[in-house]
Amino acid sequence: MKKIFNNKYDKFIFLNKISEHSILFKAVFELGNPVYSDSIQTAGVAKLKNKVLYLINYDFFWSLNELERLFVVCHESMHVFFNHISIDEENIDFNLMNVASDIVINETLINHFKFNVDDMHILGNIILRFDNVFSKEEIIKHDLNLSKGFRYIYDVLIEINKNGISNNFDEHDVDMDKLADEIKNSDMCDELNDIDNKENT
Repeated sequence: MKKIFNNKYDKFIFLNKISEHSILFKAVFELGNPVYSDSIQTAGVAKLKNKVLYLINYDFFWSLNELERLFVVCHESMHVFFNHISIDEENIDFNLMNVASDIVINETLINHFKFNVDDMHILGNIILRFDNVFSKEEIIKHDLNLSKGFRYIYDVLIEINKNGISNNFDEHDVDMDKLADEIKNSDMCDELNDIDNKENT
């Protein structure tokens, strides 16, 4: 895997292990560059200079057990697979869009890719799912399920005005100035060295 930061955290060691859940995750994860970064508190994905960066806070990542670390990698890979990072529409609530897409991704990983939430001691309490975002009544009323897709779930979130939802796992509010400084002060691959920290925020 291409290493883009020259520091003691040389590489991620999970590509073979994520293949046990699906070869899809390995293929998609290899499309981007994993970056340990303090510009984010947990994990997220960003695009800079048309390069996909998987941003992972080192301390957060290594506080997790192995299954949770695999979950993080697969979760962020699915954001790339579904092209969520390219959503750029006027009048959209990006926090709620992220919540809706996270619900779909998390439910998919748990229900279809052998991730047992009972074995995820930290993430199991903070990842967004239908039953910790919506009440039972709301789930029934709006017939919420995976087949509806994240756009439908987003519309429901807007309709019932759930603006106060916090997302403590998957961050898209990246400190781009801090990330750009980290990149400029590293031995980043040449095609990223000239990143303007005002672009692609």
